[in-house]
Order: sequence, then structure tokens, then C-alpha cells
Amino acid sequence: MIGDPSGRVTLSAFDREQMRSNMATYEAPSRSYHRSPGSTIERHYNSEWMGGLTVRDWVETLKRT
Repeated sequence: MIGDPSGRVTLSAFDREQMRSNMATYEAPSRSYHRSPGSTIERHYNSEWMGGLTVRDWVETLKRT
């Protein structure tokens, strides 16, 4: 939910509606890559796997990078 800085000094957090709107702009072009019959596009948000992380989880993850 933190946007691309694109040259800006600070990043602002998007609210959920802005995030969904932005995601929709990526979804339409990606449909051209999934033309086979029965193919679907699954939408996943980073919050699905990152939302449950604690500060301790982040520290442990960052220690490994």
C-alpha cells in the first residue's frame, strides 16, 4: 500500500480504494497475455502474506538479506 516514489522524496500510503484502482490499471493489459480458454487472472495483495508479520518477523527477515 506504499506507492512507487517515482522521484518524490517521501512516499505516502494509499488507502484501499486507491490501491484497488491502481491494481485495475495493471489488470487490463495483463489479460492480453492470458488468452487461452479457461485461463483466469488471480489477484493477490501483499497484505495477504505480509499483513500478519510482526516487527520481530520483519527484523528476522531483514537479518537474512
